[in-house]
Parts: sequence; C-alpha cells; structure tokens
Amino acid sequence: MERLLQSQNDIHSLVLVTALALTLLWEIRFPRRDPAAPRPQRWRLNFLLMLVNMAVLYAVVPITTVALALVVKNAGLGLFNRVEMPFVLACVLGALLMDLARYGQHLAMHRIPLLWRIHRVHHADPDLDVTTSLRFHPIETIIGLLTDALVIVVFGVPALAVVLYRLARVAASTMVHGNVRVPAAGDAVLRLMIVTPDMHRIHHSALEHEQGRNLSGGLSWWDHLFGTYVADPASDYRTMPLGLSDYPEARASSLRAALADPFVK
Repeated sequence: MERLLQSQNDIHSLVLVTALALTLLWEIRFPRRDPAAPRPQRWRLNFLLMLVNMAVLYAVVPITTVALALVVKNAGLGLFNRVEMPFVLACVLGALLMDLARYGQHLAMHRIPLLWRIHRVHHADPDLDVTTSLRFHPIETIIGLLTDALVIVVFGVPALAVVLYRLARVAASTMVHGNVRVPAAGDAVLRLMIVTPDMHRIHHSALEHEQGRNLSGGLSWWDHLFGTYVADPASDYRTMPLGLSDYPEARASSLRAALADPFVK
C-alpha cells in the first residue's frame, strides 16, 4: 500500500495514457459518429489545455490530494478518523462522497453564471471524442481539486480511497468522452450503474436544456437520484448537434481565447 501511495502520480499518468490509447483505438474501430469538426485544430487546443493544466497544477498546488489524505489521517481529522468503522467501509463511503461532491460541483458549474463561464471552455468543443476529456480551463481543474480536498478534510477519506477514486475517475472521464459505439443492450444495463458514452454525449448537446442533464461523471446514480437524468437526446445520437451553438468558432479553437474565456461575456 505504501508503495502504491508513493507512486500514485506515476500510476495516474500510466492510467491516463492507457485510457487515451485504448479509447482512441476504440474510436477508430467502432466510431459512434462521423467527425463533425476538423480534428487538427480541436486536438491541438485540447492537448495544449492539458499541458497548461499540468503546468498550473505543478506551479500552484502545493500538495496532492493523496498527501492531504495522509496529513488528515495523521492529524486525526475528519469524520472517518473520529468514529469506529471498518477500513473498507471508510474507503467505499469516501469514494462515494467524492463522486457525489463532483456531481454537485458539476451542477453548480451549470447553474451559477460565473462558474459556467469557466466550464463552457469544456463544452465549447464543437465535437466530442477522447481529447475532449483533456479540455478544461485551469481554474476548473483547481476547483475540482478543492472540491476533493474539502471532502477529504471533512470526512477523513483514506488515502487508498483517494488513489483508487482518482484512477477510476481519469479512466472513466477519458472513455465517456470517446466517440465510441456501445451496443444498445449493453449501454442500457451499464448506465444503471455508471455513465456511458451515449449518456454523457447528451450532456454535450448544443441544446441548452440537454446540457443541464446527465451531470454524473462516474456513477450514474446521482442523475437518477436528483432528477437530472435523461435517457435519450431530442435527435439521433449520430447526428445531434454538439458544442455551443452561440459560441464563436475563433474562441473555440484558440488557446489564448480559451484561457481568457471566463473573463469575457
């Protein structure tokens, strides 16, 4: 376990690269849709945003969430460190609470105008494929880390749960953004438990009322529980418009414009 915690950044990178590669191969072999926008410009911006996020996190964030969990444990902080409960139960509850908190954060990103201006960088992608999972404004990435940190401190989430949750989330985020085809019968069963690519594709619809649906990132339960689930889009999955209909194309493909987007109307 100690070795796992010490090498979690390396494992995280390995899982990300593996998930990207496997999803890309899946897209090539079993695509869900024909490309709706040129890939070179989209991919360039999406990968540049990933690099900017990595640089910002390295420069700004003084401690990883896993290290924070260890500090919280040693200090005896958080609910799980103050009550008697099996370690496995604490891990399961901790992971569930982190996923629920991310659902709440995502809901806030769509409901609060200032936060939407940050989150719309992600939705401005005119198409949806594996690289969209990399397309986030650095401010949103930091907000996500603060959300995780708050749950870790308040509840005392075990470090192992934090590691496993981070790995599961990066793999899930990569695959649900993929332009991949899942058999309808399998998709119907899977989305009772987890988010599927078609389920998340509805969330990236150009229709505003669909963008506020299917907000879960890992477990699909939260959408079912809080009434934000929708089963199918208004139009066909293969032809439904994606992105933001009122978003200038120049801003959707420029790194400078993407970074400045939260500060303009």
